[in-house]
Amino acid sequence: MIDDGWIDEVRAERIKEAIEHLRQAVRSDAHYPSNYRSLGAAYMWSGDYQSALTHFEEQIRAKLHRNPPSDAVYGMAGAAAWCLGEEKAALKYWRQGTSPGYAEAGANSRTSLLLYAASVLEPDTLPIEVPEKLLREKASHWRVKNWPGPVAQYVIDAATEEEVETKAVYRDCDLSFPNSKSWQFDFYKLLKASASAGNRRHTLQNGLLHLVNVKGSEYVAGKKFFYFLRLEEFYLARAWLSKQSSPQWS
Repeated sequence: MIDDGWIDEVRAERIKEAIEHLRQAVRSDAHYPSNYRSLGAAYMWSGDYQSALTHFEEQIRAKLHRNPPSDAVYGMAGAAAWCLGEEKAALKYWRQGTSPGYAEAGANSRTSLLLYAASVLEPDTLPIEVPEKLLREKASHWRVKNWPGPVAQYVIDAATEEEVETKAVYRDCDLSFPNSKSWQFDFYKLLKASASAGNRRHTLQNGLLHLVNVKGSEYVAGKKFFYFLRLEEFYLARAWLSKQSSPQWS
């Protein structure tokens, strides 16, 4: 296991140094899941989506006993593909992630939520009814009480905003509100509101511009940055905004 110095390097935008440290950690202990996922997250944060996709695809293909491809791995692989403009590949990974051999928490609702995000951000890629059906199936599982299960419940009106906000906390006092969980919930609140808005693109653009502006904020303060780097939704939001500012949208 590597120390947390790489996090400060990413925060200081010394990406090359951080990635080299993480590569060394992966080479020395390829079976330690956190190191492997951290390297992929560093690629994502830096905008090197192709390296991130290659990295997570290797883990999926390897299917190592001590480092199995979890729902989080499929989630990040799909996020990398999405950011590369490969929406069909992203949907494929997220669908595979709805029933992986190993799920981290939340009744395996992570990739179902990402499918929901895709249906709102790019409605032509997937009918919203598809992820909503998946989320309803997940919502009755006993593990849905674990994050991000409460968000899944909120999306399908099985939990109130207040109920979900009480779950968006960490036991460590240094990871108090706001944090990556509260950011993630704000993201899905925006998606749910925009899905029924008259001008979906305008609502999304204004809301996401505010959400992605996290530099120097409480969302990424201290240890919180470690968890924030692993938020697939942040990269989806950043890629969507980049697409809106491209010539085809001007």
